[in-house]
Amino acid sequence: MVAMAVAAAVASRAFNAVVVHLVWRPRAIARRLRVQGVAGPDYRFYSGNLPDIKRLHEEGAGLVLDVASHDFIPIV
Repeated sequence: MVAMAVAAAVASRAFNAVVVHLVWRPRAIARRLRVQGVAGPDYRFYSGNLPDIKRLHEEGAGLVLDVASHDFIPIV
């Protein structure tokens, strides 16, 4: 009986840690950044922002910059 209670407590703690790490913390960080004026793609559970980051990287990789220009913002 005691072992079951300990196992339930450990499982509850692990589940809480996973929820905080995968759901609450990314949303809290995004909310804080949005308040400061830093916009970005919305967070999606499990995949996060990876699809958006890959798409933006592919768009930036196709750009060719003029050697005389220091305008790197289109790639960033």
